[in-house]
Amino acid sequence: MTNVPVVNQNPITPTIRSGLHGHTHDVLVTNPAGPSGEAYLYDGYYVLSPGSVPYYCDSDSDTFKSSSIDGVCTGSGCQPSGCTTTAGNDCNDNDPAINPDTSWYQDNDKDGFGNSSISLQQCEEPRFLINYVLDSNDYNDNDPYTRAPIHVSGVAIPYYAPYLSLQAAYDAASDGDIIQVIAVPFFENLFVDRDIFLTLECGYDGSFSSNFGDTKTTLIGDMTISEGTLTLENLVIE
Repeated sequence: MTNVPVVNQNPITPTIRSGLHGHTHDVLVTNPAGPSGEAYLYDGYYVLSPGSVPYYCDSDSDTFKSSSIDGVCTGSGCQPSGCTTTAGNDCNDNDPAINPDTSWYQDNDKDGFGNSSISLQQCEEPRFLINYVLDSNDYNDNDPYTRAPIHVSGVAIPYYAPYLSLQAAYDAASDGDIIQVIAVPFFENLFVDRDIFLTLECGYDGSFSSNFGDTKTTLIGDMTISEGTLTLENLVIE
């Protein structure tokens, strides 16, 4: 048996866990200064079971092991397949989108949409005076009413789908959808090659409230239509 002093005498963290042995005082002990693992409280000490080994798994299948103990077992190599006895660095092993490779994008105007050119890569959500979010589709991060330059009316995420290129919006649209586009230039080639009917409404202001007047959207590139029907409004092709 290994005796580890109680928490107020040593920097250890006992955590009540379900699914361990039946004793009412069973805990998992995390002890930076010594052994860790399954233990029980006895006479003022957390007593670690002999051969107790904590293990860490990848529950969300994002290739990163959890930084928190998933369970304990006894004996060398006793951990479940795919798990390790070394703590990982996944701060949220229940969400595959959150891991050390996650990119967080600055959301200066706090509209829930981030600036794709300003980001941090880390597991924990950044906690600064300026918000950071997972979305990177804000066209103007200084104006909460201007987000991505393209919306597809038939797709709601959460109430519209934001896109940064005409091709991406076209590829995501379904038959009968209306693609709404802000009056800005797009430097790309657009290929229309599906047997569907779409409307491309261009020349919108930043809030998508109006596309009337002399404002136009400019496509600096080629548009190739090989199949389907595309109705155009307020689009200039150069």
